[in-house]
Amino acid sequence: MSIPFLIVLLTYLSIGFGFGILFHVFLRRPFIGGFWGYTIVGVIGAALGGLFDLFLKDYWKYLTNLFGLINIFPPLIGALILIGLAQGFYNAKDD
Repeated sequence: MSIPFLIVLLTYLSIGFGFGILFHVFLRRPFIGGFWGYTIVGVIGAALGGLFDLFLKDYWKYLTNLFGLINIFPPLIGALILIGLAQGFYNAKDD
């Protein structure tokens, strides 16, 4: 396993873990799976944001680089959007 892949993987895991802590512990919003549900959805969202960055990196400037490898904002935004969507579907009221 190469070091850049490991750095990207650990970054996405820490983003998902951070959003799990933020939404479950600090904001106290109910969600299926609780903390681990938020963490899994956050990691998936971070990975989707990373893919978005991978495919569109030629079209925008890097806002910041982490370890010279990763643009940190697309994974953060992807994780936040996916958690927001999942939470909206989970907490939607049936008519």
